[in-house]
Amino acid sequence: MKRVLIVATVLALTLTPLLSAGAAVAAPIRQAEPPPTLHLNVGAFSPAAGQTLALPPGLTVAAQNSKYWIVQFGGPILQEWRAALEAEGVEVVAYLPDFAYKVRMNQGQAKKVEDLQDVVFVGPFEPAFKLAPDLAMGGPAIYRVRVESGRDFGLTNAAIATSGAQIISRDGDALTVLADGAQVQAIAQVADVAWIENWLLREKHNEVGGGQIIGGVIANNSGYNGSSQIAAVADTGFGGGAVNNVHPDIPQARVVAIQNFQGASSGGCYTVVGDGAVDVDSGHGTHVAGSVLSDGGAGGEGKGVAPAARFVGQAVEDYVDFTGVCAVQYADGYYLLGIP
Repeated sequence: MKRVLIVATVLALTLTPLLSAGAAVAAPIRQAEPPPTLHLNVGAFSPAAGQTLALPPGLTVAAQNSKYWIVQFGGPILQEWRAALEAEGVEVVAYLPDFAYKVRMNQGQAKKVEDLQDVVFVGPFEPAFKLAPDLAMGGPAIYRVRVESGRDFGLTNAAIATSGAQIISRDGDALTVLADGAQVQAIAQVADVAWIENWLLREKHNEVGGGQIIGGVIANNSGYNGSSQIAAVADTGFGGGAVNNVHPDIPQARVVAIQNFQGASSGGCYTVVGDGAVDVDSGHGTHVAGSVLSDGGAGGEGKGVAPAARFVGQAVEDYVDFTGVCAVQYADGYYLLGIP
């Protein structure tokens, strides 16, 4: 009997790890994360899951001609993943949610990037992705065309002009362009064009004082009143447009300078009528200046968040007289045009 019991015990001990191993194999396997979604201004889709966006004809680009691409990873991008891209000579242009970059590279580099372990999608950045969703595509209209940072403006301008569109002006990396729908499509095909949107004049909207909203009262009560600072406000103008005539709550002793930046006329579109630094239309600039550094009334009414700061006013509003096609789209009036 003892021999039988010993054998049974050995068998039991031998089978225990086997049963444990069998249980581990039978346990549920962790499912892989779903392919990430790509969120563009024109729509959201998951290219790694085989999804696509319906793109209008004439707004796609062949892979061999593409200079800009989308590279999407399977999860939050690690530094070593970006380094692997750059090691292939790829230029990272911008981040795209989720887990993707807009990059500058050629088709040969794209094929190498596809083989990187953590990359789940590589595809051309289509011209259709450059168009704002609300873009007017009918008759002639004015558009704001942004060019990729660091690109050759001369070559890009020439390519845009080839479409027949009229370049009205340039502001930094942005062009103001007069074009029709067909010309807009041609402009989107220009490689270094990054974004096209409707051109809108900046309009004035009222501001809200920050005493309670951004903690001005707490800061002032703690001894922070702006006395060591100079605050600059670029807006519609300031009071009477002179150092000694801004507003009674902004004494001359605290006004460093009042500057006027007149906008430039654009032939065939609009003529700018300069009015100096006077806040001639809405009083918006005077109001904002007061919200920043007015010392307020005797009871504290109208007190700004930095009531002892010095002030530089930059008047950037002018009267605009629209002409030609532009006059059909916009009414004459005061607009913020003279941005320094």
